[in-house]
Amino acid sequence: MRLATEKEKFKYLGVPGNTANLSSAKIPFPLRLSWKLDFTIKAFNCHKILVPHIESVYHELSKLDKVLLRQAGMDIWGGCYNFRPVRGTESRDRPPFSTHSWGTAIDCGPERNGLHTKSPRANLSKPEFQPIHIIWEQHGFINMGHVIGRDFMHYEASFELISEPTKYL
Repeated sequence: MRLATEKEKFKYLGVPGNTANLSSAKIPFPLRLSWKLDFTIKAFNCHKILVPHIESVYHELSKLDKVLLRQAGMDIWGGCYNFRPVRGTESRDRPPFSTHSWGTAIDCGPERNGLHTKSPRANLSKPEFQPIHIIWEQHGFINMGHVIGRDFMHYEASFELISEPTKYL
């Protein structure tokens, strides 16, 4: 699997920020908001082609040990849809769009897996959480920590998933 280019995202996902392309994914267990841990959600908006895939990921995650999920931070939601440029590119004349602008990336447990937190300090870089990464990968998502060595909170829909979504159903 590989990450999609911005051109490919436009081709397969449409214009970033188009809320008509969003739909709600229902989650089988409560997710605590990273910025307000006493508040939970059981659904969130993502790109409409990803709804069955995200729901399948979370269904599979719900079968894992609850202590493992909590230790991994899979119960802490950091966000999905957010129309914005890639972090650090805001000053450019035309910055690239973040994958979150299409609702095709999910952040989990951001406090312990931040954008600049590298392995081995990133919580999700620990080997005991490999079963979690495998579930995401089986459904066509790529963990950014495995690609760039940081940002382990970020699971992004692969080119293969967005270009041929039925392949992962």
